[in-house]
Amino acid sequence: MKLGVQLLLALVVLVLGGFAVTFVISNPRETELVEKPSNAPVVEVRRVTRGEHRLRVSSHGAVRPRRTAEISVELPGRVIELSEACVVGGFVEQGDVLLRLDPRDVQQALVEARGAVTAAELRVATEQHEADVAADEWKRFGEGEPEPFLLRVPQLADARAALDAARARVERAERDLERCVVRVPFAARIAARAAELGEWLPAGAVVATLIGIERAEVRLPVPDADLAALDLELHGADGEPGNEVELSAQVGGRLWTWPARLVRTEGEIDPRSRMLTLVAEVRDPYGRAGEVASARPPLMAGRFVNAELSGRLLSDVFVIPRSALRDGSSISVIDDDARLHLRTVQPLFVDDRVAVLDAGLEEGELLCLTQLEIVVEGMQVRVADTTAEATP
Repeated sequence: MKLGVQLLLALVVLVLGGFAVTFVISNPRETELVEKPSNAPVVEVRRVTRGEHRLRVSSHGAVRPRRTAEISVELPGRVIELSEACVVGGFVEQGDVLLRLDPRDVQQALVEARGAVTAAELRVATEQHEADVAADEWKRFGEGEPEPFLLRVPQLADARAALDAARARVERAERDLERCVVRVPFAARIAARAAELGEWLPAGAVVATLIGIERAEVRLPVPDADLAALDLELHGADGEPGNEVELSAQVGGRLWTWPARLVRTEGEIDPRSRMLTLVAEVRDPYGRAGEVASARPPLMAGRFVNAELSGRLLSDVFVIPRSALRDGSSISVIDDDARLHLRTVQPLFVDDRVAVLDAGLEEGELLCLTQLEIVVEGMQVRVADTTAEATP
């Protein structure tokens, strides 16, 4: 009985297996071919075009006033008036009265000097009259050449000299009276003050230090190699200024800019650093010249600023990112078959942002922007979908 059941089960298994084999043979499974991923590196490219580019040179420096002066008194005296603007940080205009000294001693000296002039004029008139009388008498009674003393020639000369001296004392007293008033020589800001109301000041005592506010300067060191890019157009202080300069600095958490111009160079090229110091001038650094105060913060003396100096305008050139330049003298381009080709170039100008070429590229070519570790001429690459088309 058991043997018959086992034989029946075996027969069923064989029949089912036959059906399964028949089904697999009659319905073959299609094999799916999977493409092996490419090992070609992915690169970003930029389509290049010719255009214009204004060369720029970067530098930096500290702002300093163009004019400074230490104001001192020329006479000894007591301060009887002191301007309210004479405080550190205060602004003063040309001709403003900074302080006055007590003028009474000088006024007294002026009165005495004028009295001396009157007396000297009287003496001259008297001597002139006596000289005329002496000359007339000699004509009537004298013989030969008269002695100058008899004609009162030296006496008259002495009287006239005394009159000149008296008049000089008047002029000096008048000048001293003017010197009792100390005025501001140019529009300025008070940098230091050293006088107080009621204080006795000796002659030559410094009362204030002024810094000019009409113009400021910035000394900008520039490498010798970058001077050709600037094509300097410098003029004297009375001429039109030269290259444009944009100064910038962070003030109150915001980046501000101020326009400036190159006006001169200083000395000669430093033999160690190979730097030439250019001087840029900023007009109205405190924004006080216009009817409406400038929105910019004042460009105060001592502030450190960055500078962008405007140079030559280049035409019909390619401007590429500095990062696309390999070893300073080679670039990579991608052809229509996505193969990379190396080119040796000689840039006209290179800074930390761009390189400027006049040869080595063709209009519309794809420039490789990605710096590959291994570069082989003709190697296959894959161009990234997000390709920048704009020039830097």
